[in-house]
Amino acid sequence: MPSTYTSNTGIEKPGSGEQAGTWGSTTNNNFDIIDRALNGVGAITLAGTSHTLTTTDGTLSDGQYKVLVLGGTPSGTNTVTISPNNQDKVYFVKNDTAQSVVFTQGSGGNATVPTGATKIIYANGAGAGAAVEDLSSYFPLAVSGVPVTSTAAELNVLDGITATTAELNHTDGVTSNIQTQLNAKQGTITGAAATITDSNLTSNRALVSDINGQVAASSIITETEINYLNGVSSNIQTQLNAKQATITGAASTGASSNLTADRAMITNASGKMSVSDVTSTELGYLDGVTSNIQTQFNNISGYPLDIRVLTSGTSYTIPANAQAILIKASGGGGGGSVHANPATGGLGLNSVTAGGDGGTTTVTNATLSIGITAPGGPHGTNMGSGADTTNWFTNVGSAAAGGDIFYNAGASGGRTTTNNFDGGSQDGGNGVVVQTYVTGASVGGEVLTYALGAGGTATTLGGSIQPEAGRAGYIEIWVW
Repeated sequence: MPSTYTSNTGIEKPGSGEQAGTWGSTTNNNFDIIDRALNGVGAITLAGTSHTLTTTDGTLSDGQYKVLVLGGTPSGTNTVTISPNNQDKVYFVKNDTAQSVVFTQGSGGNATVPTGATKIIYANGAGAGAAVEDLSSYFPLAVSGVPVTSTAAELNVLDGITATTAELNHTDGVTSNIQTQLNAKQGTITGAAATITDSNLTSNRALVSDINGQVAASSIITETEINYLNGVSSNIQTQLNAKQATITGAASTGASSNLTADRAMITNASGKMSVSDVTSTELGYLDGVTSNIQTQFNNISGYPLDIRVLTSGTSYTIPANAQAILIKASGGGGGGSVHANPATGGLGLNSVTAGGDGGTTTVTNATLSIGITAPGGPHGTNMGSGADTTNWFTNVGSAAAGGDIFYNAGASGGRTTTNNFDGGSQDGGNGVVVQTYVTGASVGGEVLTYALGAGGTATTLGGSIQPEAGRAGYIEIWVW
C-alpha cells in the first residue's frame, strides 16, 4: 500500500509493510516537518505583487512554518496565496516589508497584514471557496469591539478618577487646557454686550448699536429685509445713481409691454429691439452647426456617392469616404403554379403542380452590425378543389430580420396558370423587402457580403399551360 499524507501539514504515513529498512529516513523527515509546524520560523522573501506559500506532501516546504517573517522589496501590495486550498492553516505573521500583504486561499474572505504589523491568521481550507481570517482582531484589549490603542502609562493616568461618564463627556471637543481657557474669559460681561446678558432681544431683527453704544435690535429693519443685501458687491447708492431713470435706445420697445413669445430677436428699421418671423424652435435648429450653412449646402453637390442595384456578385465595398448607407434587400419572387383539369376524370379531379418558393437574400457585415435576412415570396396556388393552398397562407416572411420589414414589396412573383374554373388562382408572391440605414465614420471602406435569393421556379404540366418563374432577388444601395 503506498504512503498517504496528513491533511494539513503533509506528514508522510507509510503504508503497512512499506519502506522496509528506510523508515528511519521517512520518520526523521516527518519529525523535521512536525518541528517546523510547531515552532518553525521561516523568512519569506517577497517580490513584485504576488507570492505562493506552498505546503508539499512529505517535503519540507515554506507552507509548514508556524511563524512567517515577511521580507523583501515587493513593488506594491503583495498577495500571498496559501496552497493547496484544502489545508487548514494557522500562521503567526510579522510583516517587515514596506507594503501591505494580503493572504488568500480561495474566493472567500482575505486577511491583510499592514506594513510593520504582526498578526495571527487562520485559513479554513474550504477548497475553491476557502477564506482567510485575521484572528488577531479578537485578542487585543477592546471596548465594545474597538481596539484600545492607549499605552499602559496613558491608561494609568485615569487611575483614581471619580468623574461619571456624563461628566467626562463634557470634555468632548476640547482642544487645549481647560483651566487656561477659563482664566482667559471675562468674569462679568461689560461694554456693548452688557444689554444682552440677562434677556433676549426682539427676534428676527437686524442688530444695531443704540444711543448708549450698546447692542440693540433695530425697530424697523427685519431679518428678511437685511437678507436682501446678500450678493451686493459694491455701494448700493452708487449703483442706483448709475441706473437709467427712463429706458431709451434699442430697449425702449420692450419697456412697457411684452414682445411676441418664442421668437428670434432682431433690430427693426429704427434700430430698435423687435421680434422676427423665426420661432425659437426654428432657431434651435442651429444648435450644433459648426460652419457656414450655405457653404455646407453647396458642398453637398457630390452626394450621394453611389446608387446602384446589385443583381449579381457576392460582395460590395462601400466607398472609403462614405458616412452613411441605406440598404434595401429583396428576396426572390415565388414561382407560378399550374392548376389543370385533366382531360379524363371529370370535374373536380384537378391536377396541381406547384412552383418553387423564392430564395432568401442575405446581407452581412459584423463591424457595422448588419445582418439582413429577406425571405422570398411563396409559390402560386389555386383556391379551388384540390388546389395546393398550404404555402400561400403560411407567413413566409416570419424569418425576415435585420431592419424594417415590408411584406410582398420586393421582386415580383411569377404568374399562375389554370384551365380549371372551380376556384380562383393565385400568382407567386413578391419577395419580402428588409431595409436598414447605418451611419458613422466607420462606414467607409467596409465590405458587405451578400447572397441573392433566386426566383421561384415554375413547373409546367406541358402543353399551353405555362406559368411564370419568380423574379430573382436584388439589393438596392444608396451611399452618402
